Amino acid sequence: MDEYGLNVGGAPGRVWVTTKIGEEFDESCLLPKFKKQEAIIVWACFVGRCKGPLIIWDKAAWGKTITAKGYQTHILPHLEQIWHNECARTHDYVYIQHDNASPH
Repeated sequence: MDEYGLNVGGAPGRVWVTTKIGEEFDESCLLPKFKKQEAIIVWACFVGRCKGPLIIWDKAAWGKTITAKGYQTHILPHLEQIWHNECARTHDYVYIQHDNASPH
C-alpha cells in the first residue's frame, strides 16, 4: 500500500511559455496563476493480481495532515478485508509492508 499526492488545478512546477514579440499578453499565451494549489492524497494497494480499494484522504473530516492515529483509524481498516481474503486464499499469514513514512 502506498500513497500519492496530486495537485488540483495545474502543474506543481514552473511553466515557461515562449512568445513572439507582441504576443506577451495574447490570451493563447497566458496561463492562470495559482497562489496555492489544493492537493489530494490517495492510497492504493495490491496483492498479486488482487487490487485493493482506492482511498482518498478526507481533509474536511479527518484533518489536513496525516498522523499515525489518522492512518490507523482511516486507512488501515480498508485493508482488513483484502488481508483476510489473501490469508484465506494462501492459507498463510500475509504481511503488510509500509514505506517507512512517519504516519505509517
